[in-house]
Amino acid sequence: MSTSQKILKLKSRDDVIFEVSEAAAFQSGMIKNMLKDDGADDAIHIVEVEKRDVIPILEVDGRFLAMVIEYWNKHLSEKASEDEIKRWDVEFVNKDQSLLYHLIMAANYLDTPGLIELLCWRVAEMIKGRKPEEIRQTFNIKNDFSPEDEAEIYKQYAWAFE
Repeated sequence: MSTSQKILKLKSRDDVIFEVSEAAAFQSGMIKNMLKDDGADDAIHIVEVEKRDVIPILEVDGRFLAMVIEYWNKHLSEKASEDEIKRWDVEFVNKDQSLLYHLIMAANYLDTPGLIELLCWRVAEMIKGRKPEEIRQTFNIKNDFSPEDEAEIYKQYAWAFE
């Protein structure tokens, strides 16, 4: 990170402070919009960042904010090739369901579209080729259909269950 690069301080819900480059943090639409000067051709300007102690990230715990920042930094890296980043992405989202859920919530709150897309891809991979019962069991989803309703759905959309 060059010395001319501005550093932002982010404070998680559980009061953990992270220092992150402006360029990395601006992968977050939320942070970008917080610091945008609406008066200048939509150009991005830091609004008195030096006067701010920290930018509060009220809905994200430090554990998950650290992971989002790791994603931002990796995707900002000029040293990594596109193939390296793709391999890293696959490994990065190889997490248990609870962690994926919290990361999806953090990425959504921080408005980080690339990470949201990556996490949703991972969830889609987890359900690909599975039957509805298996998906319910995997994600602990309660079946709110009566047996009669479910039989009707299977009958009406038989092609989907082949």
